Amino acid sequence: MQAFQQKDFHSARKNGLRLIQMQPEMAYLYANLAFAELRLGLLEDAYTHYSHAIALSDESINTTIYDGFVEVCYLLKKTEEQQKIAMLSLQHKATEVQHVQALPLTQPRPVFNPLAVQRNIISFSLFGQQ
Repeated sequence: MQAFQQKDFHSARKNGLRLIQMQPEMAYLYANLAFAELRLGLLEDAYTHYSHAIALSDESINTTIYDGFVEVCYLLKKTEEQQKIAMLSLQHKATEVQHVQALPLTQPRPVFNPLAVQRNIISFSLFGQQ
């Protein structure tokens, strides 16, 4: 974990590979390894390890795994898969908070403006120009 805190992603990757050899069924180890690989630009490796992390996860999956995987898919230009994983992430997050009481908004919700995509970056990056 210290390697991640110091943003030493080479060491984090090396440690991750070693830990996976000892505990190959731990989804979070694959997710951590994939994140280090994402930061190192090893996108195909990150893609493989995020996929494995999701496959090993149960319904209590940490949604940051989905989020990292969406970023990898975006960088690899796997648009359809990016949108599919983004939807899974949103569905999972909605399930996580379905029993949480919403706070009242102090201002009106901003209106989506398709002509100013930079203001709608999250929506745009997840779903494109739909």
